Amino acid sequence: MGIAGLILWNANSLVTGRIGTMFIPREIHSDYYRYREFINGQPEYFRVLSVPAPSKWMVYTNTHPRVSAVELMRGSWGDFALPSMSGHPERNERKVLSPLEQGFSDRLLDVSAIRYVVVPRDDPANADVMFNDYGKRDVFIMHLDDLPYLSRVDAGTGSVVVYENADVRPHLYLTDEPETIREDVSIRKVSYEMVSPSEYRVEISDKDLYPLRPSDTSPSRGGGGKEMEGEEVLYLNFAERYHPGWKIRIGAFSWWDALWDKDYFAPDEYHSENDAGLNTYRLDRSELTPDKDGIVRITLFFRPQSYLYLGLGISGAILVACITYLGSAIILKRKKPNHAWTSPKNAR
Repeated sequence: MGIAGLILWNANSLVTGRIGTMFIPREIHSDYYRYREFINGQPEYFRVLSVPAPSKWMVYTNTHPRVSAVELMRGSWGDFALPSMSGHPERNERKVLSPLEQGFSDRLLDVSAIRYVVVPRDDPANADVMFNDYGKRDVFIMHLDDLPYLSRVDAGTGSVVVYENADVRPHLYLTDEPETIREDVSIRKVSYEMVSPSEYRVEISDKDLYPLRPSDTSPSRGGGGKEMEGEEVLYLNFAERYHPGWKIRIGAFSWWDALWDKDYFAPDEYHSENDAGLNTYRLDRSELTPDKDGIVRITLFFRPQSYLYLGLGISGAILVACITYLGSAIILKRKKPNHAWTSPKNAR
C-alpha cells in the first residue's frame, strides 16, 4: 500500500497539469531550418559562436561545431571577461560580451576558427529561455552591431541574427613564430584530413616547410626564390582547446604502437598552450624529412582515445568468444543422438 501511495502521489502533478511543460509539443521554427541550410552549405571547417548561448535547435556537426559565449567566458576565456558589475543595468550582457570587446578580440576569434557569431531567437514557447538568465536579446544585438570586425549578414535566417568574422583562420595552419592574439602573425595553410574528432592527418609540402622570401626572384625550390635562412623552427597551430593528451607524431602512425611506446610521440615540451587557450606545436625543420613525394606527414592524435580502442577490441573479442561458445553448444546439442526410453517389459 505504501509503494502504491508513493506512485499515486508522484502522479499527482501529472493529473493536475503542473507537470505540463514536459508533455507540451515543441516546434522547430523555420528560421532554424534556413540557418541549417546556410551553415551546412559551406564545406570548410569553422565554429559558430552563440551569444549568449546556443539554441537547442541550432545545427551542430564536427565540421561546424557551435560554442557558447557563456561557457567560454566561464572557461578558457575567463581571463578576458570583466568581473561582475553589481548594480550595472547591463551587467549580464556586458560581462558575457566583454571577451569580444577587447583590443585583441578580433584576433581571438580568428585563431579560434570562429567564422560566425549568432544570436538565437527569443522563443520561450519552444524551450529557448536563455535570455531570461543572461540578459536582453536587444542589448546583445546592439553591442554586436557596434563591433567593427563583425559584419551582419543576410543569411535568410529571419530572426536568427548572424554576424560574420571575415578573417577567420583554418583549423590547422603553420606560422614561423608563436601564435598570439596580441599581434598579427602571418600564416600558411596546410592540407589536412579529420579522420575522426580524435585524429587529424596533416601534410606539409616542401614549399611550406621552406617558405620563400617575397623579395627574392632568383630560381630555387619551385623556381620562386631563395629559402629563408636562419629559420630552423616553425609552429603548427591547432584550433582546439588545449589538452596535454593531444600528441603529435611525425611519420607513419598506428594507435596500437602508441599504446606501448612511451617515446612514440614528439616530446611534451614541443606542445604548448597559446594565449587563446589553444594548441601550438613547435617543429624543428631538421626533424621533418619529406617522403619521395616531397611531403612531410604528421598525425595529431588524442592519446586517451587509444585506450578506448583497446577496450573496444577486448569487448569485441569477448563478445565473439561468447557467441562462438553458445553457437557451438547449440550445434553439439542438436547433433547428439536422442535415445528413447524403452520399457524392460517390451524389450525382446
